[in-house]
Amino acid sequence: MGSGTTRVVVGEFVKGEKNPKIIGVGEAETSGLRHGYVIDANSALISIKNAVANAEKTSGIKIKRAFVSVSGSTLRGETGSGGVIISKADGEVTTLDINKALEDCENNLNLGNKKVIHVYPVSFRLDGKEVLGRLEGMRGTRLEVKALFVTYSIQHLEDLIAVIAEAGVETIDVIASPVALANIALMEKQNG
Repeated sequence: MGSGTTRVVVGEFVKGEKNPKIIGVGEAETSGLRHGYVIDANSALISIKNAVANAEKTSGIKIKRAFVSVSGSTLRGETGSGGVIISKADGEVTTLDINKALEDCENNLNLGNKKVIHVYPVSFRLDGKEVLGRLEGMRGTRLEVKALFVTYSIQHLEDLIAVIAEAGVETIDVIASPVALANIALMEKQNG
């Protein structure tokens, strides 16, 4: 949902393909939004319903669920760091340790009224030494991580998801617009 146009793209996953095949598109003029944020829920609801109806017409599919792409001035990237003591007695690093380190990293952020929508580990250190590649199975005492967090205003996100839900569409996940675009436009080697 942009400030000028609301777009709905219907995709179908084809076996063996990374990206979905586009089978329908719906578009409607946007009302009730300013700078990408809901300012009049009733007007925004009409825009969504119109775009969804147009997409259903072109695709022949009833739309019940969607991935929602967000942008706007509250979409931000923030870095943080954190660390944990390795949980296994023999010092073997597990996925649980990595997740706990990322959780500690997020807890160290001052999020205020923002919600994390993406987490990207930037670097790992095991016992003070940088680790490149796979951590699982390595041995050490302390795991440290630096990560990039993509955040968005909780209020704006909740407002948008509420209007989408009122239109009869369940939000599967929220994706930052630049990330969504990169996933579609870039080849796997460029995106990884």
